[in-house]
Amino acid sequence: MVIDFRTRIDTAIDPYSDSSSGAAPAAALAASYESATQCVDAAVIVGERCDRLGRHVTAETVADFVNQEPTRRVGFAAIDATADTVAEDIDRAIELGLSGLALAPADQNVRPTDDRCFHTLELAASKGMPVLIANPLLRSHPHSILEFARPALLDEAARTIKNLRLIFGDLDVFQDETFLMLTKHEHCFAEISAVAHTTWSLRQTLTNAYERHAIDKLFLGSGFPDEKPGCLIERIYTINGAAAAAALPVIPRRFIQGIVERDAFNLVGIEHFAPPRQTRENADDETTTIVTDAARRSLRAPSAN
Repeated sequence: MVIDFRTRIDTAIDPYSDSSSGAAPAAALAASYESATQCVDAAVIVGERCDRLGRHVTAETVADFVNQEPTRRVGFAAIDATADTVAEDIDRAIELGLSGLALAPADQNVRPTDDRCFHTLELAASKGMPVLIANPLLRSHPHSILEFARPALLDEAARTIKNLRLIFGDLDVFQDETFLMLTKHEHCFAEISAVAHTTWSLRQTLTNAYERHAIDKLFLGSGFPDEKPGCLIERIYTINGAAAAAALPVIPRRFIQGIVERDAFNLVGIEHFAPPRQTRENADDETTTIVTDAARRSLRAPSAN
């Protein structure tokens, strides 16, 4: 099963400027989203929320988009741990049929060990909802607190909160801490959208994950519209070809294939069923061809077994 574990539907160029609200997906994005995601079995749409900076892609917005094609879309509601309505917000997400939550500790200025964040994670675990830890503003906004993005600050929660499932989304920062969390805790994972855009960053990350024995805990994630899932899949499948040309170590094929085809929903406890790609109507032939050709090239490229 091919799952794009992180996409978004916000189109604002600068969502924090006075001139752009970023409140709902544009019609053009809805059309391009459908076209781009035809090459995957399912995709996760992630909301965003940061009350202190006036940012909110609501659970209702995410649910409306999911409901346009509910067999192939899964929604994660953004929760601000500093809000007084956390419990109600989580219940509302469940009522809307959303499957997970997203927290942004650095953007929200709340340390992951803070009682408010800990309480939010406890509620999520009690409701059976996995939590994506990701900070969309970490790289661009001066008021996003870098220290609060450290994965190690979630160690206590991962150790002590029963049934908590965490997915780390900022894989381009504090990478060693992320991989330590993945190998230390059974129910910790990471998605790769933060390094999806360039072959070199992606290769460095996958090699590091392989050498740290964490590669089996990685999920496919494009970060669409920042990257198209088809382009990312091609980049993953051809990663060993680039390595061979540069006389670099290669990653065994089974681990490369695992990232693309991993059933992430099953691992984080999401019950979702999508039709197989080959039976889906109105598939994007060009994107499907790109992925198929990439797979063929990866099989021809020199690789470890």
